[in-house]
Amino acid sequence: MTKVRKTKEFKLARNLLLSCIVFFISAFFIILPYKISLFAGRTLGFWFCFMFHRYRNIAGQNLKKAFPDKSPVELKTIRDDVFRNMGMNLAELCMLNFRSRSFWLGRIEIKGKKYIDRALEEGKGIILLSAHIGNWELLGASLSMKGYSVDVAARVIKNVFLNGVLVFFRSRRGVNTLYRSGAGNLRRMAESLKNGRILGILIDQDTRRGGVFVDFFGMPCYTPVSAARFAGIKNTVILPGFIYRKKDLRHGIRIMAEADKVSDRAAATAAHSRIIEDFLRKHPAQWIWFHRRWKRQPA
Repeated sequence: MTKVRKTKEFKLARNLLLSCIVFFISAFFIILPYKISLFAGRTLGFWFCFMFHRYRNIAGQNLKKAFPDKSPVELKTIRDDVFRNMGMNLAELCMLNFRSRSFWLGRIEIKGKKYIDRALEEGKGIILLSAHIGNWELLGASLSMKGYSVDVAARVIKNVFLNGVLVFFRSRRGVNTLYRSGAGNLRRMAESLKNGRILGILIDQDTRRGGVFVDFFGMPCYTPVSAARFAGIKNTVILPGFIYRKKDLRHGIRIMAEADKVSDRAAATAAHSRIIEDFLRKHPAQWIWFHRRWKRQPA
């Protein structure tokens, strides 16, 4: 019992320390001008890549498997840009509620908005099929700032302090968080769609529940079937949508035409995964390659 108590106390202290560090870094990003904050974020991301070789190696190995035709120099450039982009994402997330609506919308270009408007005019709920590409937190916030009702399906972060801050940041920009686990939350997701809202679902991580093995860059990986499951709700459409960082460091949002509905969840999830892969091949440095996406393999 004492050992368990000490373990819990250690985790609590560790999470509190990490939260304090994040809060300190956040304050640093908030008070600096936007461009300087982005530069600081890029520097922090590259420093993380240099210092934490475990994540650097995972990213390098994943990129080598996904892009066997690229040269070592090309792969290293992509890998380094991944961490630089993550650093800029952090900087922007910290600034999200400390810059105006017009500030953010002036830095974001949305293409394919007509597909959202058409679906909502027809009284349909929208499953926004997406992935951890670009600054994905800014994707939902941007649509909310455009006047749409947005919910996102998310998992609970183990660090309760940071989880609370992230949910608060989303809510301040009008994005409602619905946790993936729990029958009550699944019911709320279904209600979101029935009420004609946008429900963002990211299916590019192994959530260890409710998934199937499908190909992703030619390798099997366990993928959530949540988008395929909710697509069975009446008057619901699936619109693939992604955000990516442009060369001028502004953002582009691409909303695609309605994805075909397939009754078989495994086949539908495979099709969804291909959509994500196709977009990612065009923007390879924008994804979280340090995630162990192919860790679990079929028995």
